Amino acid sequence: MSFFQEFRTETKLLLLVALAAVILTVGGILLLKVGLGPSSPTPLPATAPQPQPLQQNAEEMQAEPANSSKILAMLTYAPEERTNFVDRYVALSSFDITTGEKVELTRWAACEATVVLSPDKNRVAYFATPNEQCEKRYFEGSFAIGRPQLWIYDIASEEKELAVQPWEFAIPKWSQDGRYIAFERVIEHPLPQGREYILLVYDTQEKTQQSVGSFFGKVQGIIGFSPDNKAIYYAYREAIYKVDIATQNKKAIYTHQGFEQSFLLSPDGNNIAIFRQDQDYYGGKTDYWGIAIGAVETSTGEYRELHRGPTEGLTLLTTSQYEKGPVFLQDNLHVVYGGGNDNDESGLWMLNIDTGERTALEETFSSTLRGVIPVALSADGKLIVYRTWEGDTTHYFAFSLATGETKEVVTTSSALRFGEVQEQLMDWLN
Repeated sequence: MSFFQEFRTETKLLLLVALAAVILTVGGILLLKVGLGPSSPTPLPATAPQPQPLQQNAEEMQAEPANSSKILAMLTYAPEERTNFVDRYVALSSFDITTGEKVELTRWAACEATVVLSPDKNRVAYFATPNEQCEKRYFEGSFAIGRPQLWIYDIASEEKELAVQPWEFAIPKWSQDGRYIAFERVIEHPLPQGREYILLVYDTQEKTQQSVGSFFGKVQGIIGFSPDNKAIYYAYREAIYKVDIATQNKKAIYTHQGFEQSFLLSPDGNNIAIFRQDQDYYGGKTDYWGIAIGAVETSTGEYRELHRGPTEGLTLLTTSQYEKGPVFLQDNLHVVYGGGNDNDESGLWMLNIDTGERTALEETFSSTLRGVIPVALSADGKLIVYRTWEGDTTHYFAFSLATGETKEVVTTSSALRFGEVQEQLMDWLN
């Protein structure tokens, strides 16, 4: 029996345990009544186009358990008249891939937003830029106008709070216990000082904000919190730093080399998987790029290389600030990422970070679809939603680790088109 078959067998055994837990759990998605500011949300005109139903193969997904069926979808609409900022909106919906049911949770009069669910899926941290600020930015040409606000919404209590107002668009990081949110604030200084990145932590219980330190130069951003939530792993220049939240002390735990680093922290915080190019892709390079994958043990800083070879370039840099990317499985041992093979196909790979053993998830590979990017692992650890594209169309698929079944669940446009609704799958809901 192959490794992947053994892995699927073990996953099937876990299914009964996960299903029993679901029966004992009573929950649901409450309607989010979220505005953009301290006052009531801006009402949308009745003429604003409604999002169309998502395209899905609902009948073919009936075998999946209920607690792995709902995905958070974000829908963005821009009117055909691009200077019309009144009718723009961003909406969040719960999309059930089993039944095809879609329920709108909330809608904002905004031109752009970034949404991150807390680890327990009970709260939403989001940035949203109101339409009036987007209009100023469009006509006045200044990105310092219309600074997004970081809001936190509690689904159970329907309460929201304005946490901070950062300098620019960014993606926050939750701690595993859901208490803290790390984010960056950027300040532009005259040269030679240049851009300053201020690392901050917001305490959702105490409602306080704390600076953890500032960084200048090449910053790749927040990797995640340490298991005890007392430190943050931060990629800065050519090293990974462990930054103590209380003292602001910075300790380099690993110095890396190569181009365009991507980092992924394991759920238990013990390892950081590193994806990087081992050759420069600039200068009109069109063939497959070299990829080097390794892992750093956070307690010792010990690095072990796991794989080196060519891969499809569009799937490589997928853990950047603005993208989803490789996902750790719940065993803290396996990483699933997108890449190419020797047959000019793109799909998902599973990598053991202890042994370096790679397994191609053959059911996901295609010779026509490119840019394979995992989006999220379901709460029960049995399904991975991933996206890929062909031409100007983006496709979202759900892949079952238990059965190997792959089903397309959403088809949408790859870019926001004026006069249409663009849909993005964000994360699995409970």
